This record gives sequence, C-alpha cells and structure tokens, in this order.
Amino acid sequence: MSEHKDDTEEVSAQGGGDELPADDEAIDFQARLEESEREREQFKGMAARAQADLVNYRRRAEEEKEEIQRSAKSGLLMKMISTVDDLDRALAMIPNDESAGWSEGIELVRRNVVNILDVEGVTKIESQGRPYDPAYAEALLFRETEDGDEGTVVEVFREGYMYKDRVLRAAQVVVAKRPEQAETDDSNETNSDKETT
Repeated sequence: MSEHKDDTEEVSAQGGGDELPADDEAIDFQARLEESEREREQFKGMAARAQADLVNYRRRAEEEKEEIQRSAKSGLLMKMISTVDDLDRALAMIPNDESAGWSEGIELVRRNVVNILDVEGVTKIESQGRPYDPAYAEALLFRETEDGDEGTVVEVFREGYMYKDRVLRAAQVVVAKRPEQAETDDSNETNSDKETT
C-alpha cells in the first residue's frame, strides 16, 4: 500500500507544476477572448471598407462608361449639326426660278436630320432677343443700336445646340451695345458747362 501511495504523490507532484491555478486560467482565457473580439471588429471594419470601396468603384466605372458614351455620341451629333448647317446654306442659295423639287428634297432631308437630333435629345439654344450669356453663346461682334437693350443678342450667325444638359456647340452671336456717340455728347456738354462757368 505504501508503494501505491508514493506513486500518487509522485504523479500529483509532476502534474501540479504544469497546471495554472483556476484564477490565472480564467484571466488568460478572458485576455484571449478580448483579443479575438478586437480582431473580429478589425476584420468587420476592413470588410465594410472593402464593400464601400467596391460600391464606389462600380459607381465610378458606370459614370466613366456613361461619359465615354456621351463623348462618342457628341462627336457624331456635332457632325449631324454640321450637316444641318450645310443644308441650311444650300436652301438659302437655291434661286427662286429653280423648280420646287430640289428645294423640297433638300428641306425634307434637313427635317429628317433635325428629327433625329430631337429624338437624341439635342435642342437648339434660343439666343435671338435674349440677354447674352457666355455659357451658351460666343459674342463675335458688338453692334451699336438704340433699338434693343444693351447686352441683348441682336443677330445669330450660327445656331447653338444643347445635348441634354450640356452645351454641344455655343451659338455665335452679335450683341447690342449703346452707341458711344451719346456718351461722348453728354461728356462734351458737361465740359462745355464747366468752361462757361
């Protein structure tokens, strides 16, 4: 019996050094659990940022795709607008004594091209008689006139066009300005009044 008792004491002496007391084991477990929670939160944050980055990338890619399509379409629409300009010039040059067939044919082609532009979302910029706006028109000349308000478009050399919400081609216009002579006369009268006093 004493041999058996010695074996038990020997085993407990060997095993007792490897085991941690219950409190130390709980503290160690708690620390590992907190570390695991921190890592989990970090990974959740990384996953959320990666998902947001993906959503932003898809949105940017879609916007870039639309911009490329719009640019390509704009180039084609500009060529069609030039064709309308050419047809307008051709109609203006047809002599009155020519048969109506030619002018009707050209007018029909012009209407078809204008209808295609309308369907695609191209609209003419209305400039005549409106205040000059450099965002929509290019002032080629300033004309002295007493008829209209200063800064009003009095003549359109070349029509401008919008494609949806963007200026496709600015109008080329003549803008009214007040005659300089009236201002000069006023200043001369003021100078004459000063000289007489």
